[in-house]
Amino acid sequence: MSTGAALDAFIQLLAATTGLKVAVGRPEAGAGVFVWPWRITENTYLKNRSLPTGSESSQAPRRLSHNIHILIYVRPELTPDGLTGLGSVQRAIAEHPVFHMNAGQTPVQLGVNEIPTEELTAIHLAAAVPLSLCLGAILRFG
Repeated sequence: MSTGAALDAFIQLLAATTGLKVAVGRPEAGAGVFVWPWRITENTYLKNRSLPTGSESSQAPRRLSHNIHILIYVRPELTPDGLTGLGSVQRAIAEHPVFHMNAGQTPVQLGVNEIPTEELTAIHLAAAVPLSLCLGAILRFG
């Protein structure tokens, strides 16, 4: 289970459901959807689950589990096409709260992640990216 596989599966899901060009990275000029991962944290829920006991403990290594925090931008943002594209992304997230990666073997939870204005501003200032309309989301897997 890798971060790259989770992002790739998410990109494929967005491209298939929205019909838009989707890329990973900072928002650039041009048209399309940009998925910008800005933080990766441990999924503490899965980390704190009890370990297997007895003979199964030697066979079942602890799985890595992560939360990938992402910002999603649609370019051009403040146009009818851009706003429609952002709506398509929101609909895709709402309609697919769980999707699968690794040939359907690993579930990934997907949800909207509301980011406070102060934190969103700090992210954009630190990365020297102009503050613009975006959608926060989170991928959880493990």
